[in-house]
Amino acid sequence: MINVPKKKALLAGMMMLSLLAAAFIIPASAQGNSEDDDRTRDKVREKVREHRPDIGRNMTALLGIGAAVDTDENTMYRSHLRFGIAKANDTETDYVVKRGLITINDEGSPVRYQAIPDTWTIDVREDKSAFAAQGAVKDSEDNEFRVSLNGELLQETKNAWLFIVKGDFHGDDLEYNLYYLAVVLKRPAVQDIAIVARE
Repeated sequence: MINVPKKKALLAGMMMLSLLAAAFIIPASAQGNSEDDDRTRDKVREKVREHRPDIGRNMTALLGIGAAVDTDENTMYRSHLRFGIAKANDTETDYVVKRGLITINDEGSPVRYQAIPDTWTIDVREDKSAFAAQGAVKDSEDNEFRVSLNGELLQETKNAWLFIVKGDFHGDDLEYNLYYLAVVLKRPAVQDIAIVARE
């Protein structure tokens, strides 16, 4: 029999997975391997690249949902992240950020922090079991904040890696602890490319 603390932890985990699935459903077209799906995906990627040349051919999506905890007030806010990342120099362990956004729902009002791509570094363990990322983001008034993210692999599937991500966010008298359940997609779908391409 599951004791009460373990049952609560299990239910909390199931709720987080449900939230992640609801927010970032991977469409069936992203999972298929048919030639039609591949051709459609390639055509849309070419269209996106025509309008956004900063998005590389090898870009993928890092999508996460979770919470940001204000360390001064000890208050939790809903948060999510979405990053467009790409391999650096065809390596398997070094990645760069092409686009990025962290949103924190402070007091019910979403505050958007755009990643500053040139400031970011992402180091991935060779077996893909963990990653460490750090860089800067800015708000609508161009105030800069430092962010670090550390991911530990929970499960690998044929189309994605599932990570638990912990991090911190600080600057301009703000400090948050960040917690996300996140996926890195192996074959991003049309919708995922659009998410990371838009402002």
